[in-house]
Amino acid sequence: MRWLLVLGLMASPVWAGKSMDDAGIVAALTGRVLGYDDATSQSFKADGETIFFSKDGKQSIGHWRVQAGRYCSVWPPSDHWACYDVTQDGATVDFVADDGSISSGHYAP
Repeated sequence: MRWLLVLGLMASPVWAGKSMDDAGIVAALTGRVLGYDDATSQSFKADGETIFFSKDGKQSIGHWRVQAGRYCSVWPPSDHWACYDVTQDGATVDFVADDGSISSGHYAP
């Protein structure tokens, strides 16, 4: 899968944020843009569309949903939904993969 969100960008074995339930994940992401340390970003629309912006300006459109306390996304042409635990610490949102790797985004201004 090309993105994770672009998973594993910043792998780290520990996260400090607070785990979130369905409503918390929806509130943290809907209508927001997260920026990543590699100069990429991702927007999360209320209708379930998510757009990944590469550092060279290219866009990839996927879909997102929250299911059983996890953020899930799919990036066509794949039909595989990948799901992640989500934690938040202030303006930082961490997506935690099943293998423990973490991709951290920060709310864009």
